[in-house]
Amino acid sequence: MKRLWLVTLRLLILWLSASVPALAQREPDWDRSYQPPTLKQYKVDAKTLYGVGISERFFNAAGEVLQIGTVAAGPSFPNKCFLEAGGREITLSDPFVRHYAKRGFTVEAICLAVTAGGWVKYNVETGKPLRTANSYLIDIPDCFKNGVPFLECTYNFEHQFGLKATDTRRKWIRDRAMAADRDIRALIAGGKFSQTCTCDDFEIVKSKIFQQSRQEQVADVRLKSGGSKKVSPEKLFSCRADAVPDCARGWLAGRDLSGWRVFELQGGVYFQGTLLKGFTDYGPFDIAKAHPRGYAYRIGSPEGDDDRPSVELPSGSELGLDD
Repeated sequence: MKRLWLVTLRLLILWLSASVPALAQREPDWDRSYQPPTLKQYKVDAKTLYGVGISERFFNAAGEVLQIGTVAAGPSFPNKCFLEAGGREITLSDPFVRHYAKRGFTVEAICLAVTAGGWVKYNVETGKPLRTANSYLIDIPDCFKNGVPFLECTYNFEHQFGLKATDTRRKWIRDRAMAADRDIRALIAGGKFSQTCTCDDFEIVKSKIFQQSRQEQVADVRLKSGGSKKVSPEKLFSCRADAVPDCARGWLAGRDLSGWRVFELQGGVYFQGTLLKGFTDYGPFDIAKAHPRGYAYRIGSPEGDDDRPSVELPSGSELGLDD
């Protein structure tokens, strides 16, 4: 039986070699001789994260602040990011925003980059490890400043594991980013996202999260067309919302949604009419005239969790911002 299996395997290999020579000769995506440097992925306490200039708060559906995140370290900061799923609110300090604003970042672009720290671990241009704290990105590369990193960064290294890209992979990333840019800008130029969203375009979405071994029901506000594949053609990408409209400010118990930014799409997978449908590496999208290309996005999440261990820093550690 073993000999028969080996003969069959040899025949299969010969058939594949004869049938798909182009595949056999294709350059691999990654240079396997390269060893990425050690991660700078940190697990920190609330005081340390707050000291960086990042605040996170969680609310349950009743509007109660959950005693997790940075609640114990201090109040929210003045710069509001995007409403996130799971009842999470993220704000940034003025010094943190100024640090990146002087390098050409808008608040929106900073927020998109900071919240990508669960997946962005390496500088895609240099291969240098980037510091993350509790899955928030502290060191943001300059090529993220316009919110289109796959297009404007030279993709020399993979962003999560630091693998060195070959010319084949680099070209694939670039070509796809250019095609996506063309399709998205054509949709915008053709009238998509041209109207201002009203409260009829929003909905409350309820879900459950587990925090500290306890299940909590949470509620979020989002655009109906931003996370669904079952939207009528006339409603698809029909409006744009820079922030939650005034009429919806009090929709969630115990929370004032004034000034909170919202995503037009919850992920590139929902961007029908573009080649991003089916891919998860393009995350949520913000459609706004403030962006040089009319849109910006967060690098998204692959399937599965990153189970690499984080370095646990002592309580009260300081993580300054790089110059």
